[in-house]
Amino acid sequence: MAMPTVAAAAAAAALHPGVACGPSARRVGVGNGNASTYLGGGYPAGGRRRAAPGAVRARVAEAAPVAAEGSRKEAAPAAPMVEIPVTCYQILGVTEKAEKDEIVKAAMELKIAEIEDGYMAEVSTCRQALLVDVRDKLLFEQEYAGSIKEKLLPRSSLHIPWSWLPAALCVLQEVGEEKLVLEIGQAALRRSDSRPYVHDVLLAMALAECSIAKASFEKSKVSLGFEALARAQYLLRRKPSLEKMPLLEQVNCHFFHSTVRKFLDKICRW
Repeated sequence: MAMPTVAAAAAAAALHPGVACGPSARRVGVGNGNASTYLGGGYPAGGRRRAAPGAVRARVAEAAPVAAEGSRKEAAPAAPMVEIPVTCYQILGVTEKAEKDEIVKAAMELKIAEIEDGYMAEVSTCRQALLVDVRDKLLFEQEYAGSIKEKLLPRSSLHIPWSWLPAALCVLQEVGEEKLVLEIGQAALRRSDSRPYVHDVLLAMALAECSIAKASFEKSKVSLGFEALARAQYLLRRKPSLEKMPLLEQVNCHFFHSTVRKFLDKICRW
């Protein structure tokens, strides 16, 4: 798998500077406890299509200072931006042939879906803002929606505020874009800018690995399932705040039972 690279560039302004989504306390009592879903059941509400394999490149763009009109003084810099290699369609988990009513429906389903416990509180707020922004881009901006009739491809990347990145990874994981979550997450973690968001980035990546493990076990690809669970364990242990979460205990338990089951299957074959 090609690893993404991160580079600094300039961006004019944040998409919605009025939305405040800074780091704060962990989200408590919100969500439907879907951690076990990724290991033993179906996907949470909003889950749709699987990610297509491919190389991913993620870039972090720093906001450039803008000179105030009629003055030589520079205005305060805008919020730092991150460029992620996804289309608006991928964020909503729909195909590029989706009609407008399908786009609205997909956005609404994701907006009302409860997210996994453990994310910081502001992820929910940023997630709502992201979904509205992506929906509106597909409905009203041809650059992002593309046009089959005019043979225009949709824009293949999004510029979003840094504070929206965990929300984007959260949604991408929900709609089945695990490979994108892992590669964009790895790219983001290489930046010092990501420090306030490490908890949420690692959580999204761990949940993506759990989804990969579940799919692998369902296809009887046991070795791949074990590898994904081991990576999920590693990610959750990288941050003390994640080690205390029930998700790590569930992953450990599932890993243990899967190991025992694999051992018993070998004995039976003997």
